[in-house]
Amino acid sequence: MANDAKRLRMLERQHRITMVGRREALAALAQANATVAKSAALATRSRMLARQYGSRLTQGAGLELTQNGAFAGSLARIAKDADQSEAMAAQACDQHAGVLATNDQKLERLDERISAKRRDIQRAHQIRETTDATALARKLLRKPMID
Repeated sequence: MANDAKRLRMLERQHRITMVGRREALAALAQANATVAKSAALATRSRMLARQYGSRLTQGAGLELTQNGAFAGSLARIAKDADQSEAMAAQACDQHAGVLATNDQKLERLDERISAKRRDIQRAHQIRETTDATALARKLLRKPMID
């Protein structure tokens, strides 16, 4: 019985630790999803601005054309970097989703094991109570030995 209670406490501790891991995986997944969205928005906006400044390359004086071209090139590089960042964040999303799925599976197994251990403890407790009651009934039913 003591070993069962000790084992149950250990399983419950593992459950709490896994829940913490699950929460951390959820937070990381949410952060990675936000990064995907921000990177996609930045890439889209940078490409749009690069096109706008690229269309100005046919107008203006030499220095202005050079500056517009450099700025449009910088915007194009920002869009490319944002696309790469979006791809990396999407990979991170996949990894965090995998960790989350693993934690969920582990939690299911732990829940089953905890339930089974609680049933075992309850069953052992009932058997002990029944055994104690049976022994008491036998003692009470014995004929007294009077000399």
